[in-house]
Amino acid sequence: MREIEFRAWDNKREVLVTQDNVEDQVEFDDDGGGYGPYYGDEWFPAKKILSIFDYFQKIARDDRFIVEQFTGLRDKNGTKIFEGDIVKQKFCHYRNSFHPVSLGFLDSETLGEGFWIGVVVYIPSVGYVISKVIEVDEYNETTKRVRRKNIVQYKTQVIGNTHENPELLEVEKCQKNRRLR
Repeated sequence: MREIEFRAWDNKREVLVTQDNVEDQVEFDDDGGGYGPYYGDEWFPAKKILSIFDYFQKIARDDRFIVEQFTGLRDKNGTKIFEGDIVKQKFCHYRNSFHPVSLGFLDSETLGEGFWIGVVVYIPSVGYVISKVIEVDEYNETTKRVRRKNIVQYKTQVIGNTHENPELLEVEKCQKNRRLR
């Protein structure tokens, strides 16, 4: 069965609310009654929150929050990949030896490598992809922007998110830190 999970960035408090820390958002009044995670400027009783999923459905309608869904994918370290995550994905340049009789490739040699850094987004006609991509090609010693790339889990690593680490998407920083691993 597909795992459904959400998280939300609270623009007002500048905190990432996840299913792991949503219970930390509960405050108690003098009567000991719990008031759950708030929505807008209102607090509502924790007992009225039927589930964490209901909470995320309510805040999804508020501009104060940016709700992001788990993609169902994990990076090479087993970390869950969410919409809005900034990921780094390696690629390699190969030189293939072609055999003219069999019309096939005999062997390939790795010439060099590079990596893409970008934001995970959902595009309805495509699915989850890496967008706003910066390509750092160590073999050709170039850094440039490219349109989008597919996510290859075993080559991808979550390195941050757009809310807490926007500097990771700056081309100048990528040029200076070409050897970011």
